Amino acid sequence: MVTVAPAAAEDVTSRGASVTQRLGAGTLSALSWLVCRLPEAPLRSAAELVGLAWYLVAPGRRAQARRNLRRVATSLVADGRATPTVEAAARSRLGLERLVLAAFRHLGRYYFETARGPVFARERVSARIEDRAPGPYDELRAAGLGRGGPGKGVIIIGLHIGALEFPSYLLGEAGIRVTAPMEVIDNPALQAYFMRTRSHGSLRLIPQEGSRPELLAVLGRGEAVGLVSDRVVRGRGTPAVLFGHPVRFPAGAPLLAMETGTPIYSAAVWRIGGRRYAGRMVRLEIAPTGERPGRIRAFFDAQAAAFESFIAEAPEQWWSIFFPIWPDLEAGERRTAERALGGTPR
Repeated sequence: MVTVAPAAAEDVTSRGASVTQRLGAGTLSALSWLVCRLPEAPLRSAAELVGLAWYLVAPGRRAQARRNLRRVATSLVADGRATPTVEAAARSRLGLERLVLAAFRHLGRYYFETARGPVFARERVSARIEDRAPGPYDELRAAGLGRGGPGKGVIIIGLHIGALEFPSYLLGEAGIRVTAPMEVIDNPALQAYFMRTRSHGSLRLIPQEGSRPELLAVLGRGEAVGLVSDRVVRGRGTPAVLFGHPVRFPAGAPLLAMETGTPIYSAAVWRIGGRRYAGRMVRLEIAPTGERPGRIRAFFDAQAAAFESFIAEAPEQWWSIFFPIWPDLEAGERRTAERALGGTPR
């Protein structure tokens, strides 16, 4: 396993932070220290209360989540994959609002899990996780992927759902080292906090900008690259379709795979109650030959199918819903706002 020293992350990312930014990040670090030492159960409840408070004071985020969850719920009902809770969200305003509220509660849980990451990294999290499809994970381990050596590199792609870091903890139990690029945020001290908190055990975070040479080197050493690929954070992305509507996905995973011949797996872990989680991994194929645009389109079809299957398990835990996902939804919202203000839609 590879352990990243907190000081190194601080040296890389905290330069240029203001005094206020450093104080804020220092407060978060102190809270993380405390969260790692207190009993877990009451902290889980407190985290959900924080999420509830966030719901009450964030009307913009509520509206964004509402738009996105309505689309997801409607799609899942149409193709017969909706749970009763999701079906209620598609049928009534009250059902939808309950799902939005649950999403905020789970967002609070995510930040609690991030703060307690050093504790989870030392546990055997496999004891907490119910593997819903053990075949691909067993295949990956049996092939010795990600543990170093020629031809042993592997790309693991995920999405912003559930317990985002838990797949890396699970891979760490199998001796698999994961290097993942992290988006650069405007607050250098906060960036340092997240890199320190999330970089431990078998997960090594590196700044996203300029990360391609390092990711190629990681794959060349036979280790694992982790990429979160359900929405574009920077850049324009590549057209794809998710839940029947156009989106844009980052193209990093298929491009790296085509350049290196590296296999790709996708994994997600979501909460199913208390300290219990469920997870699944799937193998994603990329055509070995053909024109690059067509190979990427076919790969994105498979990626979207995998992501939809993960999201169907717990739409309220997909926290990309707090951000724009579908351009047509955002355009429609702008037109509605302009009409309400008496303007002329563009």
